[in-house]
Amino acid sequence: MSVLLLWLAVAFVYIVGAAAPVGSRWRLIIVSAILIAIACAAPFLLPVYRISQLARFWALGIALLGLNIVSGYGGQLSLGQGAFMLMGAYTFAVLTDRVEQLGQVDSHPWPFWAALVMAGLVACAAGVVLGALALRWRGVFLALGTFSAAIALPHILLRYDNFSGGARGLRFGATPPPPFLRGLLTQHEWIYFLGLVSFLVTFYLCWNLVRGPWGKGLVGTRDSEVAARAIGIDVTRVKVEAFALSAALGGIAGGLYVIPLRFVMHETIEPLESIYLFLALVVGGLGNLGAAIPAAALLTYLPTDLVRVVGQMPGLGVELVSRAPGLIQGALVILVLLLMPEGVMPTLQRLQAQYVAISLHRLPTAILPIRLLSAFIRKRMALANGPSLGRDVHEEVRDV
Repeated sequence: MSVLLLWLAVAFVYIVGAAAPVGSRWRLIIVSAILIAIACAAPFLLPVYRISQLARFWALGIALLGLNIVSGYGGQLSLGQGAFMLMGAYTFAVLTDRVEQLGQVDSHPWPFWAALVMAGLVACAAGVVLGALALRWRGVFLALGTFSAAIALPHILLRYDNFSGGARGLRFGATPPPPFLRGLLTQHEWIYFLGLVSFLVTFYLCWNLVRGPWGKGLVGTRDSEVAARAIGIDVTRVKVEAFALSAALGGIAGGLYVIPLRFVMHETIEPLESIYLFLALVVGGLGNLGAAIPAAALLTYLPTDLVRVVGQMPGLGVELVSRAPGLIQGALVILVLLLMPEGVMPTLQRLQAQYVAISLHRLPTAILPIRLLSAFIRKRMALANGPSLGRDVHEEVRDV
């Protein structure tokens, strides 16, 4: 199965699912269940290379969820998410390798889940420090301050080579599936599902968080700090907590990012990755948790698949495109922003809302089964209420 067909199926279900003849709550549940089912079937339909790509996709998705908290909902221009990912990656590697760097702390390899939690905690502590320092920064100064952390961290890791392995990096063993899954999943499938489950749990927690009082306070702080203070919101605490949460998710994402690689070095996540993460989030749609999905897809497929597709267009050629991949990537991002200035996810949600507004009789033939199912359900309900109403709905079923 082609990965393009997989993503087309995802987009079709998301947009057309809005026409389901049920309430908004059940529509959300049904569409989410179908999308999760497609995600669960993907590793059994795709080759190993594509499975590894999607494992990276889920890790980037978690990092983008964290970045969206601080930049999308918090309004703080952070370009340091790559540094938190690198912290998490090194923390995971140090705790799971068989080399003793921290005395009794890592004398024995940690379980992968404990190492992932610790990766998040270490990055969270760094996020608290950076968030406290960033309280006096605004706009471009905040962006430069956070980006300087992404620039400085690789040099610090090179300096302390006894801990980080220096330019050689650190190697650690494979992360095997738990005993009850051995024989059911291969190593690649297990890593994929580990990333998928981690992303779904993170997305659910963030979704509840931003819809609750804390999320509303964060958005209020973004819109107007003066008004937020006037209604009793502790602006300083909310900002630091947003940085801490964003950093923690970045650390967990960094650990998941290097699990398939079994290796980490100072160049595994380069400083420019922080800028790429932010730009991809802008393309996906700031202030929208669902934007993590198109943004992660952009980061995963743009350097390889999309550039190759552009190279096959008349007048370009793969050789020409391969000489300037950055130019092609930038041009594609600009094109997306020109066509969808609000971002990919808000545009898809607007298309979905249009499907809801369209009358059921005017829906395209592509979703005829949905029309037929809706009319059938209405017919069964009408027959119980009287023969005249039942005949009217019977004629509607015949017309469909």
